[in-house]
Amino acid sequence: MQELPIPKFTWTLHKDSNFSVQVVGWHSGRCYSWNVYANIFDSHPLFNSTDGIESIPMHCGITYDQLITTGFIEKKYDWQKDSQYRVVGSDYTHLYDNYEECAPSDGIPYPILVDARELIAYLLGFEPNK
Repeated sequence: MQELPIPKFTWTLHKDSNFSVQVVGWHSGRCYSWNVYANIFDSHPLFNSTDGIESIPMHCGITYDQLITTGFIEKKYDWQKDSQYRVVGSDYTHLYDNYEECAPSDGIPYPILVDARELIAYLLGFEPNK
């Protein structure tokens, strides 16, 4: 008998031209896992800021940081340009987190939602050299 794929739940809590914030809940096969991600687009002042990235309020610090480049295979028009965005994230599997029993089908656990809202407020108000 073939196992069914385990669903992954993704909530986009904020999206604009500078960044988006997502909460992801999924089952690892052993327990439930939770992550919060910020997709920082190249138009946001934090995109090129190493010091600023390190100051982002993430649960127990940033545990995921990846630069993603998207582009066109064959560029026929002037408007076809490569774009980049940076994905930073944190996980909720640290000692004493206790989210292993929180099923994504029940919604986002409140402490994780509070963290995501704090992240949104920080990214909305970020100014370089602040």
